Amino acid sequence: VVSCADDAYAMPLGVTIRSALDALHPECRMRLFVLDGGISAESQARLAASWSDPRLAVQWLRPDVDAVRDLPVSDHISVAAYLRLLMPTLLPADVKRVIYVDADMLVRRDLAELWAEPQGEHAALAVQDLAAPYFDAESSIPQIQRCRGHLAAFTPVANYRELDLPTDNKYFNSGLLVLNIDQWRREKIGEQVLDCLREHRQHVLWWDQYALNVVLA
Repeated sequence: VVSCADDAYAMPLGVTIRSALDALHPECRMRLFVLDGGISAESQARLAASWSDPRLAVQWLRPDVDAVRDLPVSDHISVAAYLRLLMPTLLPADVKRVIYVDADMLVRRDLAELWAEPQGEHAALAVQDLAAPYFDAESSIPQIQRCRGHLAAFTPVANYRELDLPTDNKYFNSGLLVLNIDQWRREKIGEQVLDCLREHRQHVLWWDQYALNVVLA
């Protein structure tokens, strides 16, 4: 399992991992990697106390934040949101596959069930975003008038036509992913996503989620 946070998200990270442990089958073990975007020593100690569990092994990884410092941020999003794109180079070589969870989630079911899902030849397993389900919701949802008020974006990849991507391509949420890290390394997917963010900066919506959807499409 991988997650990332800075000190501002230390408490939500604590909840995410504690809830994952509480939902984990008693006979399962969790190997956790935290991509540390600036978590203080005091916060680390409090997290370790919260996560005290013999089934858990934690490794703190300190990425080079400067590698993503030029990317767009907002009032509540810091560069720590981009640290997951550095996973292929940060994680130990023996890690071939991971479950990535955002540091603001509540885990209600055993992550081992998700781990058991077949990966096939896919670089990522993800969930369609109900608030922005398609690259073009207007032309992809037959009952668009009924659900119009519930959507956060009609074209989350605004330049999908210029990129020659299909109108009805499903748009996924990047907060929970199962990733084939071996494939990410071979195909340099993280680098492609970073390049996309920089090349199409004016179209970026929801930060790295935009570029993950573009590259993996």
